Amino acid sequence: MKMHSLALLGRMALAAGVLAAGAAQAEQRSFTPQAGTWVVSGEVDGKPGRGLAIDVQDDTFYMQVYNYQANGDATFHTALGQLQGNTVTAPLMHYQGGRYFGSPALVAYEAGNAGNVTITFDSGLTGTVQFPGEEAVKIERFLAGDSNDAFSPQNA
Repeated sequence: MKMHSLALLGRMALAAGVLAAGAAQAEQRSFTPQAGTWVVSGEVDGKPGRGLAIDVQDDTFYMQVYNYQANGDATFHTALGQLQGNTVTAPLMHYQGGRYFGSPALVAYEAGNAGNVTITFDSGLTGTVQFPGEEAVKIERFLAGDSNDAFSPQNA
């Protein structure tokens, strides 16, 4: 088996174990963070920026972070961990070499760990995130739709 396949199997086994351990913790929370697109509140300005795709099932937390490398290239990271109450700390994994639009089948591989990310939820729609090397900042569930229910700096 190739190394990237072993890494994927290992992450899948971790996810299964985390999911099995999570039901008791989920019962202790009064809310579950809403699945979907989240934004860094202070970065919502109508221009491309960082975004988060968050999903919580029982206490299993999974997040994709859409962001940029220091040279400006777009990239993404993922984090998988277990919520302890309303907080999760998990490694942010970086990937390379995957399929792009119009390419033949390509398999991505884990290219490194950017460090740990910590997320604390205040409610099902708000919280804070602390990325590696940064201070904690507010995040919130992005509400898409017409201008009356979409988040914008004017509605903050």
